[in-house]
Amino acid sequence: MDGGQQSAGGITPHLIAVGQRVQIAQQGLATLPDLRHRARSSDECGAHQPISYRVLIDSVCVFGVDLAELALRKGWFVKRDGKHTIPKQQSQKLKAALVEGLEAVRISWKDANIDVSKMVEGVEVG
Repeated sequence: MDGGQQSAGGITPHLIAVGQRVQIAQQGLATLPDLRHRARSSDECGAHQPISYRVLIDSVCVFGVDLAELALRKGWFVKRDGKHTIPKQQSQKLKAALVEGLEAVRISWKDANIDVSKMVEGVEVG
């Protein structure tokens, strides 16, 4: 199946390379401070737990979690009319942080001489 490309341990060079890229990305994300937001609403608010960039990137890019869902899970909401609402400022902060986190990963890979041009072509955060 692998065309004879497996190493003695059963792991292909491709999987080793992917693992190295993940490790480099995680190291780059670890340099960024946790995201924090202090609620300033008179309405009832969620806990507003800090969000690490690794949790942000993993949640959205690996597990496919929507930014709004992540915000709800971490208590980044206010309760208005009985509904949990993500204020625009918090939503924009998470979106900007996603862009910043992806850029940190790109720079980490570039610094490690990993050609990222094909991996991140056309990536847009909308």
